[in-house]
Amino acid sequence: MTSELLRIDADQLIPGEGEPVRNATVIVRGDIIEWVGPTPDAPGIADGAATYSVPHLMPGLWDCHTHMTGLTSTNLDDVMRLPVAVAAARSVADAARAIQSGITSVREVGGYGIYLARVIDEGSIAGPHIYAAGDLISPTGGHADLHTYSTGCVADLGARGG
Repeated sequence: MTSELLRIDADQLIPGEGEPVRNATVIVRGDIIEWVGPTPDAPGIADGAATYSVPHLMPGLWDCHTHMTGLTSTNLDDVMRLPVAVAAARSVADAARAIQSGITSVREVGGYGIYLARVIDEGSIAGPHIYAAGDLISPTGGHADLHTYSTGCVADLGARGG
């Protein structure tokens, strides 16, 4: 965890509980939200700390079911057609979009989340905290069953990190 200090001033803060707060501030140190409340009551922060102003802020959102696969369509057969490096690069951008949208944690239920979690945790890329399932589980004929491909094709994708 880093001790980097960040202040975000918002025209409107939408908290997890209660009514929206106008003219609010969130102070974050490293991975921890240290303070949330009305801007006039905000504690002072050190010079040089990053400060941002935004119109609306919702800190600490969860996405409880996501797949960080790098796909641009909902057709899971595309997993076999997409090079692993392209999928991984797109997934990095997806993780950045999630954190920039206020999503601080995700339950990634099949995709590259297990790998993204590692590079996010080491500070190499920006993204939410990822609780990753690793492999996706699907019944035969289920929505994640790549039954249009041979077992050999699917095994090859797995061997390449897919």
